[in-house]
Amino acid sequence: MANGYMLRRGPSLMPLRPRPGQAGMTDQRRRHTQVFFVPPTAAMREDPRFAPLCRDCGLADYWRRSGHAPDFLAGRTPA
Repeated sequence: MANGYMLRRGPSLMPLRPRPGQAGMTDQRRRHTQVFFVPPTAAMREDPRFAPLCRDCGLADYWRRSGHAPDFLAGRTPA
C-alpha cells in the first residue's frame, strides 16, 4: 500500500485525482509522509521494506542532505 501511495508502484496504486463520480477523500496530488511516522505505523517502520521506500520517495536523500537522522532511527545504525 505504501509503495502504491508514495511511488505509484505495485498492485495498490493510488490515483493522483479522483475518477469522475468518485468522492475525493484528500488531496492526492501531494503525497504526505506524516502518516508513516505516527504510532499506528510503528510496525511499518520496523519492516525491512521501509528503508527502500524512504530512499525511493526522496526522504533518505532529504535526511542525508539536511544532516539530520529521523527520530525513528535514534539509537540504530542506518542501513
